[in-house]
Amino acid sequence: MARYEDFEAMAHKLSWRYAKRYNMNEDELMSEALFALVNAIQTHRPEKATLSTWAYFCMSNSISTFCSREHKRQGIVQPDEGKVDDYRERIPAKTDWVHVLLSDLEDEAKELVHIILEGPAELVSELFHHKAAVSRDAVKEHLRGIGWSEEKLVRCWTEVQDAL
Repeated sequence: MARYEDFEAMAHKLSWRYAKRYNMNEDELMSEALFALVNAIQTHRPEKATLSTWAYFCMSNSISTFCSREHKRQGIVQPDEGKVDDYRERIPAKTDWVHVLLSDLEDEAKELVHIILEGPAELVSELFHHKAAVSRDAVKEHLRGIGWSEEKLVRCWTEVQDAL
């Protein structure tokens, strides 16, 4: 069962990251993240994603949108703003974000995303409760355990990163 402390840590990490990136007040972003968490809990569909995956996506999206709106309101132009807008125009409003991401990937990269999103509870727990290096090691170990080579893993991971 998910604990509030786990989600609070996730919200803090996201708000800290965006506060540094956009030079904004971290407390404001933390409030935005926690509000998004409440919304994520209310809209969570277990057949689509784990609660932690959905909460992370909702909080990150909410904070990013908030930061973009604040910068536009203040007249600050972001260096990659055109790329973000162009990308969002290509996505139909009611499309599941995972399906949009997957549609442009090769089959092996799609499999990698599926393994991570639908992986065993221990793997998902590793991804959200540990530092990035520990999470990467856990994913690599899991994929090696099911027969993935290092070359295949790197190739697919690079493709997914480029798509994001």
